[in-house]
Amino acid sequence: MEIKLYRTFEKDLEPKWNALLAESSVNVPFLRFDYLNTWWQTRGGGEWPDTAELLIITAWQGNELIGIAPLFRSEWEGANALLLLGSIEISDYLDLIARPADLPAFTELCLKFLADQTNGLPEWQRMELYNVLENSPSIPALDTAARSQGWVIRQEPFRPALAVSLPGDWETY
Repeated sequence: MEIKLYRTFEKDLEPKWNALLAESSVNVPFLRFDYLNTWWQTRGGGEWPDTAELLIITAWQGNELIGIAPLFRSEWEGANALLLLGSIEISDYLDLIARPADLPAFTELCLKFLADQTNGLPEWQRMELYNVLENSPSIPALDTAARSQGWVIRQEPFRPALAVSLPGDWETY
């Protein structure tokens, strides 16, 4: 896998992004390219300052998109923090984007990239990942990858989100 960092929403990324999302561990509308692009243009309707920096981390195998960490950096609670695009008030569910089989390797590579101080990323002190479902497969993958970097991960409920699983067809519903 090879990492590529995007600092703008590149239109040619949209079809691959949405195709990967359709196969992702967490396929929700709040992770679609067009939604997050619009969210970024308005910084959540003004929730985040214009000084925030877009940092979309992608992983590729050849021409195939393997994973997306849709992040941005901003001042948050007194520190430079990395957050998921769509945080906090506007989007219901957010996450990393990867197929279940690729998620552990993508998460490991992503955190190694974030730890590398020679890759030109802006300074940051912590990651704050809001709006991630408590049963997201990204949480154990992040925990494992963070421990391999010597980092500490702490999971806290921010605002519980209720969810109801619905049957797959209208007749059963």
